[in-house]
Amino acid sequence: MRSVVLKHLVTAALLISVVLISPLMATEQPRLPTIGDPTEQYLSQSQERELGKQLMREIRRNLNLLEDPEVNAYIRDLGHRLASHSDSPEQEFHFFVVDNSAINAFAMPGGYIGINTGLILAARSESELAGVVAHEIAHVTQRHLARGFAESQRINLRTTAMLLASLILASQDPQAGSAAAMAGMAGSIQQQLGFSREHEYEADRVGIRILAAAGFDPMGMPRFFERLAQATQYRNQPPEWLSTHPLTEGRISDTASRARVLSNRQDIDVFETGEFELMQARLQVINSRRPDQAVNRFRRAIERNGTHPAYRYGLALALQADGQPEKAQALFEELLEAYPDEPIYMVALAAVTLEVGEVERSKELFEEVTSLYPNHEAARLRYAEALISTGDASEAQRLLNRGLPAAGSIPGYYWRLARAASEAGNTAEAHMAMAEHYYQEGELRSALTQLRQAEARADAGSHLAARASARAREIETAIRQRQSFD
Repeated sequence: MRSVVLKHLVTAALLISVVLISPLMATEQPRLPTIGDPTEQYLSQSQERELGKQLMREIRRNLNLLEDPEVNAYIRDLGHRLASHSDSPEQEFHFFVVDNSAINAFAMPGGYIGINTGLILAARSESELAGVVAHEIAHVTQRHLARGFAESQRINLRTTAMLLASLILASQDPQAGSAAAMAGMAGSIQQQLGFSREHEYEADRVGIRILAAAGFDPMGMPRFFERLAQATQYRNQPPEWLSTHPLTEGRISDTASRARVLSNRQDIDVFETGEFELMQARLQVINSRRPDQAVNRFRRAIERNGTHPAYRYGLALALQADGQPEKAQALFEELLEAYPDEPIYMVALAAVTLEVGEVERSKELFEEVTSLYPNHEAARLRYAEALISTGDASEAQRLLNRGLPAAGSIPGYYWRLARAASEAGNTAEAHMAMAEHYYQEGELRSALTQLRQAEARADAGSHLAARASARAREIETAIRQRQSFD
């Protein structure tokens, strides 16, 4: 069995070296697909989207994705802020967070971009984090995968998805593959290192323009690159991101030079949100196995560095996790008084207020934050959870239904909606929501089963029955299309 796993990992490495590290001529301007571009012949954009969906299914099956609404919402907002300033703003992107301490991020076909919690915690500023995300966005907008695919001319998408997933999984956990597998990967990459450098140089150039255009400090990218390079001098195993993004002194120098030019432009206005430090504090608490130790760490940080909002927010979260909700509530009250327009504090206060038993006040706070910030993803999800826990599942279902237009990219949204509908006694609607949950997960046949159950439970001739039937036909078409890729 071990030899079979090694064989798959080595094969994955060889294929990826062809697909990801294919010849690419670097130019000053972004290279856009043109009519007659061979990439469309070998890997169309629809095929690329299908490959991305298949890969995402493997990612969900094999990696621990972070389910925290606040961190997920922050990363999606950050990603879309950057993507909107790319040369392909119409490109659909899906940003997600992997619960892994490795310093890593990766781009997949179809605009799927994964960011590890370890990367978020390793960045020293929002611009550093944004620099890595912008680099990954550039890989997508420049269609590096598709161009490499045109070179390899391998179009069995399902097989390729499995192989790509194998390499992604190996890069997330270097111990998952043996030294032999890693050696095979390194040797294959080394053979085509010149092409790899061209890929990375282009992603740097395009990414740093995205970074500056989105209002981040362009120096964030070379600063982070420099720190990663320094880390390799003191570690036997370099940061995981470098295993698929070879970093050279030339890249660092080139990126720093471009960043300095952009920094000197008068039309570049840098704006970093305060959410970055809050999400770092949040992740520190989430990752802490001993909440009491997290409490002590944040208290020491406050003693050394003063009452920075992120330290106070982290302390409040740690106290809440340590079973001291009353103390956490007092801290959240202070933060909200000092920063009355920060929805993150409003959501946190509403949640902990429910925990201490003040149900009506909690509901008032949730009503206020969802009214002031109707598109705030974490507020809606936390309020829905609170409503379900207090026996008002019908209201939770109505609340989640109002947010459906944006639900497609939110992990667990349809699952929560299914739970609310089920507890409210709306069985057919619960099956409809579960169908969408399975569709997101790539489990098309499970989705189809749920739709058939929804159709059977709905009143004959009703609008809901018609919706279930129509959606079932769409899923059946998707199943046939997937089979055509084999």
